[in-house]
Amino acid sequence: MINKTNWDWETGTKVVVDSLNCPLLYVWREENQVSPDGEKIASIINTGDYRFSVCENLQNWDQNFEKVWGLQYGPDGRLTALVMQDDLWTVCVDGKTWDQRFDYVWDTKFSRNGNAVAIAIQSEMRYGMAINDQVWPNLFINANHFTISPSGSDSCAVIQTRAMEQADVFSFQKGSYSVAVNGQAWPVELVNIWTPVFHPEKKSVAAQCRTSLYDYSIIVDGQVWPKSFSSIWRPSFNPVNSSLLAPAREGKQWVVVQDGEVVLRPGFFQMWNLCHSPNGRHWAAIVAPEFGKWTVAVDGKPWKIRFKTLVYDLTFGPVGEKAAATGKNRDQWHIAVDGQIWDNSFDMAWQPVFSDDEQHAAAKVEKNGKYHIIINNKAYPMEFDQVCDPVFSPDSRKILIRGITGHRFIRIVDTV
Repeated sequence: MINKTNWDWETGTKVVVDSLNCPLLYVWREENQVSPDGEKIASIINTGDYRFSVCENLQNWDQNFEKVWGLQYGPDGRLTALVMQDDLWTVCVDGKTWDQRFDYVWDTKFSRNGNAVAIAIQSEMRYGMAINDQVWPNLFINANHFTISPSGSDSCAVIQTRAMEQADVFSFQKGSYSVAVNGQAWPVELVNIWTPVFHPEKKSVAAQCRTSLYDYSIIVDGQVWPKSFSSIWRPSFNPVNSSLLAPAREGKQWVVVQDGEVVLRPGFFQMWNLCHSPNGRHWAAIVAPEFGKWTVAVDGKPWKIRFKTLVYDLTFGPVGEKAAATGKNRDQWHIAVDGQIWDNSFDMAWQPVFSDDEQHAAAKVEKNGKYHIIINNKAYPMEFDQVCDPVFSPDSRKILIRGITGHRFIRIVDTV
């Protein structure tokens, strides 16, 4: 989790950068990235032919590169970028590059506290991962669904175990996919594997899988559940008792399966994005209790509200007793918290965030080309050309808003 205790929580407005439009520093620049505490703003810049760097608070990194992309701040406030020099790629953190070099890198991921930085790598047509400049001991002919554990001590990916010719359906049906954890492959080969997930506190990994062309199940630490289903979605570990839940299709309905056994009937027309609360007491999922009508179900009980188009960005609060999501009716987005739809609709809405005590909720939204922050169902009295997701203070009494108005980047701390 982000450590917010050392941030500046004094109420007021601070102009961090007065003018982001400074052409003397670059030929052109890309999209802005903002640090979690709102004290820094950075962007990739072009300083000439095949010369790229990063500008942070109007100060350029000392180094120039042939290419730079994937710029982003980690949870601990460090600025990372994927950079190329002499046709080889690596990671640059706060202006300092890793020692390892690769043919290509992508998909930067961070541990929960930001101490670990992981990337997907390709080297001599082999694929794998690197964490904090340390490369997996084994690379593979293909890999995807790269994942890092919350602690950052482990990583995994879905791998292809042997080569196949194009249209080789017979080898495909025999199974040639597995999961590699820290570069070590599970001793199993399946038709397909998707979306591996780590236990929040342990090394265990689970994923949805296909054992034949028509049978779907869950694989946990290399062991496939004995029961199969006609379809299945990403599983979720309970952080407290380590039980594993997954939405699965049984007949014409979607049910909840726990550790291989169905625990919720009757089911829904559709169900996905199942997740557990941080305290392990609840689970929630996006569901369709009626055909074409979407909502959220908590512990199997659907909210009374319905959306006609979709529900997205489901999340629990830090305590685990409140849930929120965004919902869409035709071309308008809404915010829903604990089964109540907030008053206004928007052209776009992002995942709501809760205060640490779950007494407040806020979200970033877009309306008529301008961005706003909605706090407890009320719009903050200021609009932005760009704005980041809001952040609540550790004592839940204040909120941090990071936004751009004109060419100024400002951070606002206000009470809630």
